Amino acid sequence: KKKFNEYNFVNLDEVSSLVFDLGTFNTRIGYSGEDSPTCVFQPVVGISSDDKYFYSENDIRYFREDMKILNYMEKDGTIKDYDLFEKMLDNLLEFTLHIDLKEHPILFVEPSLHNKEYRKKIAKCLFEKYNIPALFICKSAVLSAFSCGKSNCLIFDSGHLNTYAVPIHDGYALQKCLIKSNIAGDYITQLVKEKLESKKIEVLPFFRIRKKRKYEGKFIPDYMRDLKADESNEQFWKNEIYRDIKENCLVSCDDAIPYNIETDSFNVTSMAQPITYDLPDGNTVELSEDRMLLIERAFNRSKTEPGFFGYHKNRNKIFFLMFFSFLIEII
Repeated sequence: KKKFNEYNFVNLDEVSSLVFDLGTFNTRIGYSGEDSPTCVFQPVVGISSDDKYFYSENDIRYFREDMKILNYMEKDGTIKDYDLFEKMLDNLLEFTLHIDLKEHPILFVEPSLHNKEYRKKIAKCLFEKYNIPALFICKSAVLSAFSCGKSNCLIFDSGHLNTYAVPIHDGYALQKCLIKSNIAGDYITQLVKEKLESKKIEVLPFFRIRKKRKYEGKFIPDYMRDLKADESNEQFWKNEIYRDIKENCLVSCDDAIPYNIETDSFNVTSMAQPITYDLPDGNTVELSEDRMLLIERAFNRSKTEPGFFGYHKNRNKIFFLMFFSFLIEII
C-alpha cells in the first residue's frame, strides 16, 4: 500500500477513459461510454504577430489583421505540427475539460491506413509529456465496426479529405485490401469554388465588407479591399463560405446522370429546383443544375483520380475485398 501511494498509481477501473478522435476537419474528444463527445472543434490555431495563441472558436473567428490560422493536421489524418497540437491540448485540458491526463487512460483513434512511425510519435508525446497511465491506439474503421456490433464487415468511411473502404476481419483491419481515395468532402468544396470562379463570382470574407447607410435609408456594401489580412486567415474564411454553400445548396440525384469523361460533361435530363444563396457582401448566387452535377462527381469517373469510377461503381473492388475477407474467415 505504501509503494502504491508512493508512485501515485491510478486504479484504472475507477476512472473513465478519454477518447481522442483527431480528424482533418473536426477533432472530437470525450469520455468513453457517453453518447456524444465532450468537445468538438476544428484542428486550427490562431497565432498573432506577438506570438499570442488563440484556440477557441470565438477567438479564431474574431478578425485580427496580424493573425495567422494554421492547421496542425496532415492531409492523411496524422498530426503535422506536434508543438501546436500540444499547445491546443494544454489549453483544452485547463479551460474546457478541467482534468489531468495522469488520471485517465486514453483511447486514441488513428486513420485506417497503418503508419508505424505515427504511432511511435503519438505514444512518445502522450507518455513523456502528459504521463498518461495507459494508451490504446485503434483504427477508425475498426471502431466503426464495433459501434455496429460487427467484427467482420466492410467499412466505407468518407471524410473531409480522404475516403476509405476497409475490410474488417475478427476486429482487425486488413491493410493489404484497403482502398483509399482523395475524393471526399473537400473535393466537392473545391468544385464549388471552381464553379463560382468560372462564373466570375468573387467571394469576399465577412471582414472585408462594411455597410454604410445611404440617404434613402438603404444599406450598400463598402468594400475594404485595402485591409491587411494574412493569406491563411483570408483563405480560411473563403473555405468556410464555400463549405456552407455545399452543405446548404447541393443535393444528390435519385437517378443516374449520364457522364462523358472525354468532354468532362453531363447529359442533363432533369433539373433541380433552383436555389439562391446570399453571400456576405449582399450579392446572391443562383444554382440550378449545378446543385446536382457537383455532387454527381463523386459517383462518376474522374480524370484526376485514375481507377476511380464512382463510389457505387467500384463494385468489383468492393466485392473482391468482401470475398477476400470471408475467404480468410473460412480458412
